[in-house]
Amino acid sequence: MRDYVQYASLAQTLHPQAVEELQAMAGHTPAGGDLLSLRDAMGWPAKDIRTRPLTVSNKIIDGHVNVRIYRCTDSQGPLPVVLFLHGGGFFGGSLDNVEYPCRALADLGDVVVVSVDYALAPEIPWPGALLDCYTALRWVHQQGDEYGIDRTNITIAGDSAGGNLSLATGLLDVTLGTKYLSRLIGFYPATSLSRDATLADTSQYPAREHKALIDAYLNDFYGSMGQVAQWYAGDNACCQPFISPLFAAPALLAQLPPLLICCGEFDPLRLQVEAFVDKTRQAGGEVTFIRYNGMVHAFMDKVGILPHTSILLQDAVAFIHDNPPEIMD
Repeated sequence: MRDYVQYASLAQTLHPQAVEELQAMAGHTPAGGDLLSLRDAMGWPAKDIRTRPLTVSNKIIDGHVNVRIYRCTDSQGPLPVVLFLHGGGFFGGSLDNVEYPCRALADLGDVVVVSVDYALAPEIPWPGALLDCYTALRWVHQQGDEYGIDRTNITIAGDSAGGNLSLATGLLDVTLGTKYLSRLIGFYPATSLSRDATLADTSQYPAREHKALIDAYLNDFYGSMGQVAQWYAGDNACCQPFISPLFAAPALLAQLPPLLICCGEFDPLRLQVEAFVDKTRQAGGEVTFIRYNGMVHAFMDKVGILPHTSILLQDAVAFIHDNPPEIMD
């Protein structure tokens, strides 16, 4: 698998739909700004783009981990499985928020998708969510036959906070020696919750226009990260690798399964994503990195609304099936 970016260079131009999104967000915070309001405000408009009938079922694992399982009704034989971890800053998000991306993945990839409803902070801080995700991974490997899952072909994937948990679960899988995972996908993953000004440098986001709008968006995002880290990490140091995978030792990163890491050009997490990709590559890890020009954070959620979302999901499906994603001009 090759390392490359989706485009040869930064476009330095926001996608028109991203411009509209940032303009709508400018100066807006959920009423009250409290935890419940923040959770209620999560989610983006999306559509069901699947073309085949799906069987969708819910299950509780180990008495407390809820999962939702998607499989195309007409699929035959054991299928690869994607363990999907939703985003939401570790304190929000839900199975419902990623319903349409999971449906699309199951259809486009002809895979079983197991979406995980992990514990949320601050009520249950780290390592609650990580342990829930590993519990789901272990269940998929040990008992996936019931759902027609090929237990030798397990991919873990997640967006944003879910991308962080995908990386952390992969590190835990290696550390424990279980090595259940075949592949790992991070959609704009949070790789560091530790304060580092070099990972929040707005000058690294050149733009031909809308620079003030972009900087306001970036700074607002960076301004919230301290609270998110406090809620999630609690009294634990954010620089430990199972909270911030960017701090994992090179020897551990080298043992991860093949990775696909995806990120938008104007995503506030892009600098830390690229730092993780560089460190893993230097450690000897197998990484495919794709940058989607003009995109901001959370664009995967906008299935059926934003064309780049379909491209992203198709790239993920190609990776799952060991076909290098096509490079776009």
